[in-house]
Amino acid sequence: MDYRSAPAGLAPVPPQASMFPERLRDAPREQRVDETFGWLPAFVALAVMTVAASGPPPEAWPVLGIFTLPLVAWEAWRRLRRRSLVVLSTHIGVYRGGKLVVVVPFGHLRPYELRLTNTVRQYVLFGIVAVISTVAEISAIATAPAGIAVTGGGFAIAAVAGFAGAIYTRRLCWWFLAPQGSGPEQLLVTRAAAARIGLRRR
Repeated sequence: MDYRSAPAGLAPVPPQASMFPERLRDAPREQRVDETFGWLPAFVALAVMTVAASGPPPEAWPVLGIFTLPLVAWEAWRRLRRRSLVVLSTHIGVYRGGKLVVVVPFGHLRPYELRLTNTVRQYVLFGIVAVISTVAEISAIATAPAGIAVTGGGFAIAAVAGFAGAIYTRRLCWWFLAPQGSGPEQLLVTRAAAARIGLRRR
């Protein structure tokens, strides 16, 4: 990697870059925070798989595959390329997939402000769907055939996970704009982990 490079608009920092190891595994664990993710994509895939488990007609399998496989692939791809931040002195090393991408001054990691209206919309939307699907599943367990009950259970789990994920990502985590080679990108970290290495939102 060329440690002299930096994203557009950021000054290069070659003296400080030498402090950061090329690979994340060699960085001090206590000065590192890893990107976190919501759970909704994984649980949506689970919901689709429960539909498959309930024995759909043969013509439904291609539709289920087209919907599920890209979702599972994307979830695996983003987690394998998880980003990490390492703080050393007054600089931050940004890692992706275990490799150093760029080193920038501490102040260049900017908070990303979430809109209150979007947060409320997610809470209300996922909350309503979670309640309705859970109530419907309780009723289905008692009265509906087993296949419908299994399918409903999968969707109820996905809805509840979506609601829990909205709370997790918007209440228990902080969003930052992390410098990357192609420009800043959104980065989600837990508040506890961010505070541990000295990251604060101003």
